[in-house]
Amino acid sequence: MRPTSRPLLAALFLACAPGVVPSASTQVIPQPTVTAASQWEPDIQRFEAADRISRRGPGAVVFVGSSSIRMWETLEADFPGLPVLNRGFGGSELSDVVQFADRIVVPYKPRVVVVYAGDNDLAAGETAATRARS
Repeated sequence: MRPTSRPLLAALFLACAPGVVPSASTQVIPQPTVTAASQWEPDIQRFEAADRISRRGPGAVVFVGSSSIRMWETLEADFPGLPVLNRGFGGSELSDVVQFADRIVVPYKPRVVVVYAGDNDLAAGETAATRARS
């Protein structure tokens, strides 16, 4: 991940993470768990293959996250006139979104990024406190 994108992504994900409310004295920034052979690699490769066929210009609204985003089949109809891009994948956790952001978010130079993730983290027993320690 490029050093310049980390603070932006950390701030974005921190703002969207369930149960994480930074105070003036304490700010928890979750660190991604990067796996060598991620279960999401096939999904990410499909996004990259689609991009080779139809490359999007900068300024889109990129929706990224877990299955709630992936299964949003009416995204374009729900946001008429906006260049939207769905990059939701499976039962991903927030760390998975961070892990692949350089490949499925940053290249689009989005105007806005909408993140929905965290419910799978909670289902796996994660909390903001345990995530901050990992």
